[in-house]
Order: sequence, then C-alpha cells, then structure tokens
Amino acid sequence: TAHWVEALRRVARHFAGVPTVVGMGLHNEPRTLCGGTSWDGAGEFCDASFYQPGESAHACIEMNWSSGPEHLQLKPAMELAGTAVLDENPRLLVSVSGLKYSQDLSAVRHAPIDLPRENLVYEAHEYSWYAWSTVWDQTLEDFAAGDDTVRPRDAALDRCWELGPACAGITCVWQHFGPVGWRTCTVRSGRLVPTPGGGTGSIVKNHADINASDHNSLLDAKWGYILQEGIAP
Repeated sequence: TAHWVEALRRVARHFAGVPTVVGMGLHNEPRTLCGGTSWDGAGEFCDASFYQPGESAHACIEMNWSSGPEHLQLKPAMELAGTAVLDENPRLLVSVSGLKYSQDLSAVRHAPIDLPRENLVYEAHEYSWYAWSTVWDQTLEDFAAGDDTVRPRDAALDRCWELGPACAGITCVWQHFGPVGWRTCTVRSGRLVPTPGGGTGSIVKNHADINASDHNSLLDAKWGYILQEGIAP
C-alpha cells in the first residue's frame, strides 16, 4: 500500500502545475485475486498466500469495502491514497472505484468515503459479462437439458444463454488456474456443490431470466442510489 500511495503522490505532484489535468483515478477495477498462472499458463505464477498468509497458493482472495482483514479493505486504502493526492494538489478530483471490477458501490450507503465532497467522484463500470459470477471449487450438479457436450468456455457460455432459464451456468475444469485456461466446460443446472481441490470452477448466471426493468433495479442497488439519494456531489 505504501508504494502505491507514494506513486500516486508523485504523479499528483508532477502534474500539479498542469491545469488540464483535473483528476486522478486511484485504483482501476479492484477485484478478487486468484492464485495461479495467467495467459493460458505462459505467465508468471501468482501465489495467493502472499496476500493472505495461511491460504492456499491457488486460493481466491476477496477484497472488501470496510470489513475483514485490514489489508484487504478498499475504503481505508482509497482514503489514504486520496488524502495523499490532495495534499499535493487540492484542486484535483479523485475517483474511487467500486468493488468487483468497479461494479459494486453498494457499501457506500453505510460507509461513504471520507474525503472532501467537492473533490470526490464515485466511479462505476458496467459490462455485459457482469451477468455472470465465478465461483471456485464448486460444481453445478446437473447437465442442463441433458446436454453433456464438452465445450471451450465461451462456447459453453453461448450455449447456456441459448438454453435460457434451463441453464444455471457452466462448470469447467481448467488446464491452468484462471479463466484463460478453461477449455473443458459443460452447461449445467441445479445447485452448486463443493468440489474442493478438484481443479474445477463454475460460472453462474446471476439472474436466470431478467428484463430491462429488473436490470435497472440492480444497477440502482449497486450504484444508482448514490445519485438518487444525493450522496454523490
């Protein structure tokens, strides 16, 4: 954290005299970190236990807003970084992203960021793939519509959408840890059952059958309320 804060401080100081630099994003798309190799096994190995001693090297470490282990809390880290930036340049806007790739700011309602209101921007992102959630070491227990064809991840996700509410998600066995390595996936239904240590994971539909109105309500719960309730400047 100290190196990250110092880097932001230096950038703010460097551009303090440039009037066209009006803001800084403090951290882009905070997310869960999972151990393993990236880039289909060609990348370096990331040992998850570095971030949470006692966990498996291949575990997934979840970042929280203002609860859990202190070093995994986003809110105090953003406040520390934002304060450092504003110490160097009080006119800057500082942008604070939500959890889960900047999609979730729901915790702000009860634990808002403690930075000057006139400098604070809450940042939310929205992508089509937010319709899915990834869970590790869990398997959806049944094949969807009796379809047991093994497919690459993207083809399996497409097939799951085609099946509609009959498909709850896909379960995969990965060749290398992380989504890039998933090659053997099947479309699934039923409930999730634990499969620890088996090299499996599931990508589950967050909502089996959702319309535009429902989607808008979900966005309101995640970050829209910040505007509606006047929490944002």
